Amino acid sequence: MPAIGIIAEYNPFHNGHKYQLKTIREKFNNAEIIVAMSGSITQRGETAILDKWSRAKTAVANGADLVIELPAVYAIRSAQDFARGGVRLFNSLNIVDNLAFGTEYPEDNRLQKAGEFLETSNAQNLLHEKIKKGLSYATAVTELLKENFGFSEDILREPNTILGLEYIRSIIHTGSAIKPLPLLRKGASHRQENISDNIASGTAIRQEAKKSLPDYEKISEAVPQEILYSLKENFADNNKLLLPLIYSLNNTIINNLQNIYGISEGIENRLLGSLKNPHSLGDILNSMTTRRYTVARCQRAIMYLLLGITHDEMMTFDNMPPQYVRVLAFNDTGRTLLKKIKEASPLPLITKTSDYLNSQDILNNNIHTDLQKMLSIDVKSTNLQGLCFNSPQTNLDFTTSPVYVK
Repeated sequence: MPAIGIIAEYNPFHNGHKYQLKTIREKFNNAEIIVAMSGSITQRGETAILDKWSRAKTAVANGADLVIELPAVYAIRSAQDFARGGVRLFNSLNIVDNLAFGTEYPEDNRLQKAGEFLETSNAQNLLHEKIKKGLSYATAVTELLKENFGFSEDILREPNTILGLEYIRSIIHTGSAIKPLPLLRKGASHRQENISDNIASGTAIRQEAKKSLPDYEKISEAVPQEILYSLKENFADNNKLLLPLIYSLNNTIINNLQNIYGISEGIENRLLGSLKNPHSLGDILNSMTTRRYTVARCQRAIMYLLLGITHDEMMTFDNMPPQYVRVLAFNDTGRTLLKKIKEASPLPLITKTSDYLNSQDILNNNIHTDLQKMLSIDVKSTNLQGLCFNSPQTNLDFTTSPVYVK
C-alpha cells in the first residue's frame, strides 16, 4: 500500500483540507497518509491560530493517519526552503512513496517541466539577475516562467501552484525517489477574505474568528466542529507580539540586528524606522514592506528576531539533515507507520520532549547536540505562540503528549 505524504499548515484545518484527504482515499483505497505539519509558527511568519496538537488531532480525525511536526527551522521559511525542508524530512523517513499537493492545474504538465527548468543553472542565473534588479523572489519566478512557459500571472499568484513547483524542484534537488502527486484544489482562493461557501480559505476563517463579534454560524459551515469549538475557546492573535517586538528592538544594537537571519540588505533600517509610532503589528509591517520586501518576508524576519535565530545558525541547520520525527497525532494505521519509520529511518521518534531537552536546558543555554538545537527552536516557537492566546500558555511542549485518535 502506498505511503502518501502531505506538507501542510492546517491553519486552521478546514473543509478544503478534508476534501483533499478524501480525494486521496478515493484514488488509493489502501493509502497510508502522513502529514508533515508546521507547528506553532507558519510559513508566512505568523503564529498559527490554534495549537499544533489540536490541528493535528483534527487532521487525523478527518482522514490522515499520522501527523508529524515540520521543524520550525524549515516551517518559518520562504516557499523554496519550506518545500525543501518538508521533502528532506519525508526522504529521511524512507517509507514515503508520493508527495500529494493541491493545485488549480493538476493536469498541466508544465508544472513538472517548469520545476525541472528552475533547477537548472541557467534558470538560477536568470533569477538572480531579476532579484538584483529589486524584484522579490516570487515576482522573479513569475516573470521567468511567463517568459519561458507562457504561464499567466493568475496561475502564478496561486500559493498552491508556487508551492507545487517548489515541491517538484525539491524532489529533483534532493535526488528523491518520492513521486509528485498533484491533486485538484477545490474551493476558495487563499486570497479570499470572506467565507462564502462551505470551503473557505484559511485567511477568511482566521479573519472572521478574530472579529470582535465573529459569525460562528458562517465559520461552522467551513470547518469541522472540533475546530469551531477550539476557535471559540482559545485562539492565538499574532498582533499580541507587538509589545515583545518593540521591547526586543529597543534592546538590540544594530550590529546584533544584522546578525539575525532574514535581516539584511537594509531591512534592519526599515524595521528600526517602523518604531516611530506603531499602534499595531500591521503598522510595523506597512513601514517595512516594499516591492522587494514582501509582507511574508518581513513577518518572517520579525519571527527570527523574536526567536533569536542568527544567519549562521540557520545556515548550520540547512547544512545538517533533519534530526528527529516529532509525533503530534496518530490513529491505529499511524501506529503501524511509526513502527515502519522506526525500522527504516535513522531518526529518533520523539513522543516526549523532555527525553531529549528540558526547559532548564533552554534557560541556561545548555544545548549541545544538533538535535537539541533544532528542537529548541520548536519549543521557543510554541512559547512565542503561547503569548498570543486569549489565555496565555507556556511550555506546552513539555506538558502535551501526542494525540491517539481511535
